[in-house]
Amino acid sequence: MDSLSVPLPLDTGFFKYHGDMMGKWEELIFPLFSGIPVKYLEIEEVYNASYTNFIMNHLPENSTATCIDTWQDQDDIFNNLSGYILKRGETMEELQKLKVQDSDSSFDLIFFLTARKKVNLMDYLELFHEKLLNNNGVLVLNDYLNREEIKQGGMHTIDIVKRFLFKYQGQYKVLFSNFHLFLQKI
Repeated sequence: MDSLSVPLPLDTGFFKYHGDMMGKWEELIFPLFSGIPVKYLEIEEVYNASYTNFIMNHLPENSTATCIDTWQDQDDIFNNLSGYILKRGETMEELQKLKVQDSDSSFDLIFFLTARKKVNLMDYLELFHEKLLNNNGVLVLNDYLNREEIKQGGMHTIDIVKRFLFKYQGQYKVLFSNFHLFLQKI
């Protein structure tokens, strides 16, 4: 599948989605990092910690996780996540600080929730591409097909991602496209 061809799935039912997603992670993402410690970054998805724990339980030993979220009204989750580097605050500000404070602030795997109304998705994609995602690393965009949550300048998430892939044509491989979009930087 080339980088400009991002097909829409035929079945996007909620219950089918969750089972399929976990299987797709196991099929397509985890084998890429077999036996290699992974630097994992999770952004605005930590509100229930289920993905964080699922992913970290499947990554090789000595992998690290950095989680950035506002954790608004979620002190119980924030306080119960142990073993992870936690950054509490506005996402873009925390990413900028991370980039400045840590000379090795690049990651092998980034998981980003796209369905945030105040997110300028293209700014995030550019930052991931230029500063935060390693070559051969994987960017997972959650809620990629969520047409109701994000409209930025009249564009849906899908359109923004297609514009990004066009700009960086030949630099990303689409591994999977559904509610999650798996992009590997090549």
